[in-house]
Amino acid sequence: MRKITKIVIMLMIVLVLISYVGVVNAASVGMTLNSSSKLKVGDNVEVTLKISNITAGEGIDAIVATLNYDKNVFEEVSQNNFTGMNQWNVNLYATDTQIFTITKSAKVNTPSDVLKIVLKVKSPVNVNSTEIKIKDITASGGAVDVGGTGDIVVQDVKVNVLKEETTKPPVQDKPNTSLPKTGEEVWIMASIAVLSIVAVIAYVKYRNIKFK
Repeated sequence: MRKITKIVIMLMIVLVLISYVGVVNAASVGMTLNSSSKLKVGDNVEVTLKISNITAGEGIDAIVATLNYDKNVFEEVSQNNFTGMNQWNVNLYATDTQIFTITKSAKVNTPSDVLKIVLKVKSPVNVNSTEIKIKDITASGGAVDVGGTGDIVVQDVKVNVLKEETTKPPVQDKPNTSLPKTGEEVWIMASIAVLSIVAVIAYVKYRNIKFK
């Protein structure tokens, strides 16, 4: 009888563990990172983190992740560069590790923008594009033992920001500095040419008459 009781207890423990793993594995969250900004000296680049495709029971209320960006392109980011959206709050950003945490007072299970990050472009811009990435993402909807989702590992997201193209001004034709000849000038030049011819003919005739 005792053996049967032990076997039943072990089976119950196994079933509980299986159900626990099933809950953790079933939960998933999709994320995207978007930006319409361009790289321009002194300007700001804005990126927006959005959550979508949430399959996590009642939803999630916390996100921990790491920001990755090129410090040769952007000035160093601080917590002031982070803004929570749709009632998400920025609780922490560590400049040394670039890890940040955002939370919300109520769980959410519908797609929405959750975070905006502003990065200032350095001078000069020596690249044609740069990548901004959020990695090592973990979303959570609370502890499993109290009905939450537990930790949900989310795939890294990134966005590529292009350098702003500068348009060169059109090349203008050099102005023509030579003045067009007027009708009067043409007539004077023609008259001088005719007089020159007449003078030559007269000189030739004079010489012929003189030496006869």
